[in-house]
Amino acid sequence: MIDFLVKAYYEVKGSFDGLDRESYSSYILEAASKAKISAIEYCYRCLGYPCDNKYDAMYRAEIRKFSTNLKNYPEISDRFSIRGKDNVKPFLKSYNFFPKFDNGSLQFSKVPKNYRDLVRVLSLYFETTEHLTVHSNDGVKSTLGSLFSYLKLQTTFASFKKEVDEYVSFIQPLLNNLNFNQKYETQVIDGVMQTNVSFDKPVLAKDICWHIGCRYFSMNTSHYYFLIQNLGAYQFQSYSNPYVYLAILDLSYIYGMTVKQLIEHLGFKYVNQLEIFEETGVFIYQLNARDYVIINPLSSTYNPQSIQLDKLKDLYLVDGLKLVGREVQ
Repeated sequence: MIDFLVKAYYEVKGSFDGLDRESYSSYILEAASKAKISAIEYCYRCLGYPCDNKYDAMYRAEIRKFSTNLKNYPEISDRFSIRGKDNVKPFLKSYNFFPKFDNGSLQFSKVPKNYRDLVRVLSLYFETTEHLTVHSNDGVKSTLGSLFSYLKLQTTFASFKKEVDEYVSFIQPLLNNLNFNQKYETQVIDGVMQTNVSFDKPVLAKDICWHIGCRYFSMNTSHYYFLIQNLGAYQFQSYSNPYVYLAILDLSYIYGMTVKQLIEHLGFKYVNQLEIFEETGVFIYQLNARDYVIINPLSSTYNPQSIQLDKLKDLYLVDGLKLVGREVQ
């Protein structure tokens, strides 16, 4: 199960630089030696990139990553002597280079950058500031972050659109404290919100809800909902079917983030299994409120163990590790 270790490293670091200096690198070298391939090739195979007698996994990873940017298609065409731009995608598909996602159709790019920045800054402030509390429709007092968690976890754009308008009323009154001042770029200092960007309060309130709910002004909605639908179990899906995992890597390349940064950008806590491994010697994955799966990433066989929360606390001091898989920030 060393592939879990390799994936955990790559998700945090975004590359394999420095992996050879880790205490567990000898296990990877040993596994690569048994497979009679280089350590770096072994790592890319662990991520799920295919290999055959024509191209190795490392090369496929390179070309697939390069192909997530449509601006690179002319260079790909030159590299592989492909005639006609319409033949690039068929070529990539035929040789297993083609990414699930690319950087086309990013709807937020049509909105002026200064307005996008206004929405993003205020969304982050409203979503993460603990003292900003509101009473929901059922009378319960909540932070905005926890209130919006239900909206953020809608699994389709259609279901999101049915819910989002209910949240605008929570945001609009807070914008009464937003001051227009030509001297200042958008900023929030000690609870004082200022901007030099013109805005219409009802429109801005709605846009903030759209951004908090599905990162509308920084991500393609199809990208967001693919991640949401697979956020809870993508590590396990990757073991039997690398499709989902490689697609998530495609998205990390499109947005110039590591997988860790990508999940945090969605507004969720990324559980760093490397940190847990340093404390416990195992990886611990949360399935639900009570059930966890324990994996020894240094084992050569796939043998996950299910365990309940009470037993897990006794063995691994879970409270101290703060194991919350999908906690809203």
